[in-house]
Amino acid sequence: MSGRKKVNTSKIVSLDQLPLRGFLVCPLCGRNLTGSPSKGKSKWYHYYHCVSPCGYRSKAETLNENFIQLIKQFAPAPAMKEIYAKSWNTIIT
Repeated sequence: MSGRKKVNTSKIVSLDQLPLRGFLVCPLCGRNLTGSPSKGKSKWYHYYHCVSPCGYRSKAETLNENFIQLIKQFAPAPAMKEIYAKSWNTIIT
């Protein structure tokens, strides 16, 4: 009534089992992958799947583990950590 519109803000919601939802690209059609849980006989299973009707679907557990392995490739070697720490301390002081 005061003439002010309600401001709608979007929330970023991510399940712990689907942290890459919205960041992955479908290898078949190039669209974004989303994710959702699926109820099995005794527990929930999580999948990343394409938003288009191309039908691509992959287990979230597998893709998450592959992503972790990829990130680990970029970790500095143990000998380099000391060099980075020394150079960082000289920059700060």
